[in-house]
Amino acid sequence: MTKEVLKQEPVAWMHVQGNYKEPSFRQLDDDEVERGWEQYPLYTHPPQRTWVWLTPEEHQKIIDAHFSAQEMLIAAETKSKEKNT
Repeated sequence: MTKEVLKQEPVAWMHVQGNYKEPSFRQLDDDEVERGWEQYPLYTHPPQRTWVWLTPEEHQKIIDAHFSAQEMLIAAETKSKEKNT
């Protein structure tokens, strides 16, 4: 079972020089860095993992092992949580 983590891209940048801070949608140019500017990426939220779905074999095991629809749903939800935590 592989859990893939998506790489998040910055949505903006914080440009800093001394006590001055300036948000921007662009990265600094080389000459700005040479003049003492620093930049820090800004993100909207933590990266989200790709959801791992149940395989057809796992579906069939759940169907074969449970008699009612409610039991099957609970078992499928439990297995999905195991694969994605």
